[in-house]
Amino acid sequence: QARREERARESLLHDAHSVALSGTRPTPSTSRARKVGAPRSVRWGYGHYLVFLSAAALGAGLAVAVDQATHASELSNIQAGFALTVPVATYLVTVWALHVRYKPSSLMRNYAVPITAALTLASSVTPEPALITGGLLAALVIIGNLVGPPTVSPR
Repeated sequence: QARREERARESLLHDAHSVALSGTRPTPSTSRARKVGAPRSVRWGYGHYLVFLSAAALGAGLAVAVDQATHASELSNIQAGFALTVPVATYLVTVWALHVRYKPSSLMRNYAVPITAALTLASSVTPEPALITGGLLAALVIIGNLVGPPTVSPR
């Protein structure tokens, strides 16, 4: 009983601090984050830095690919290929790592994205890494939709 009262008082104090510091009252999601624990929410939040970083780096990789195609770059074909495929592979693996533990396990869900990321990196040494990367991503989407979890039909 005393422990419960102590937790309620701490929660009330934390909520009062939140109101005083931010000017807003805590929402159920912030209360849930406290219960869930900091490591999971920190991993989720900072993991998205990698998602956005890789998406931004993909833009630079596309610019390098265009420069390479128009012979305006001094990079080798392999270097230009990696400039395109590393951000794609980073994006795939990061999004997969953030979501995989919250989804039901299956062969497709556990291995398709990491294998696609590895094949994407391997395509860097081919003459057309952008074309092969696009084909791999399209295949991942098609296979994911064909083998994906069954949908629930509305009643």
